[in-house]
Amino acid sequence: KYPCRDCDYQATTKSSLTKHHQSLHLGIKHPCPSCGLRFSDECKLSAHQKSVHFGIRYPCDECDYQGTRRSNLTRHHQSVHMGINHSCPECGQQFTDKNNLSQHQKSVHM
Repeated sequence: KYPCRDCDYQATTKSSLTKHHQSLHLGIKHPCPSCGLRFSDECKLSAHQKSVHFGIRYPCDECDYQGTRRSNLTRHHQSVHMGINHSCPECGQQFTDKNNLSQHQKSVHM
């Protein structure tokens, strides 16, 4: 773990800690040249531009769903077409994404 020296945040990688520190504590943001919306890192800015301004979509080959990110299409395919879900061991609530399950566990059960 990589702890932030300015708050209680702990990153799992050094690069995540650097991004956290630059965005949150130094106020470094990456503005979209088309609309001015600001992002904490260039990857998020790029994803925003592709989906919002360039209209790039990732269509499902089994239904009419179109994801704005490849990861959204993957999650859709796993949960809708393959039946893969992640259930909370505490209460049984179902989630299509492991990160959402983790957030739920931290906010509800801890």
